[in-house]
Amino acid sequence: MKKLMSFVLAVFAIIALAACSSNSPKSVAEKAMKSIVDKDYKTYVDLIYFDKAKKSPEDVEKAKEQLREMLQGKLEKSIKEKGAIKSYKVVNEEISEEGDKAVVTFEVSYEDGKTDSTAVQLVKDKDGKWWLDLGK
Repeated sequence: MKKLMSFVLAVFAIIALAACSSNSPKSVAEKAMKSIVDKDYKTYVDLIYFDKAKKSPEDVEKAKEQLREMLQGKLEKSIKEKGAIKSYKVVNEEISEEGDKAVVTFEVSYEDGKTDSTAVQLVKDKDGKWWLDLGK
């Protein structure tokens, strides 16, 4: 009986965790922004959509590595100019009528006191998972 109760509790815990790990455009965009703040470029690039039907796994990994390096260089340059991101908040989330594309807009504050608005484009894959969309 104890094993059965443990199993049932484990199943409920898994279901609860799955429900909390929402896969909405907003949650994916926030994860992307957090990864930029944390300088976790691997996580950011792992959120980008790659059409795996058109590219081999090796090509996808090569593209991800190139993007990581490019992103790191661009962000380090931006940090020198504006300072690091101090804070950010979502100000808008728009999902297309078809439900397969979205734009999440952030208000970003930098250490130099300036604020900026930035939009993150997302696309939903055939399995219903949201990804960052670089439009390529």
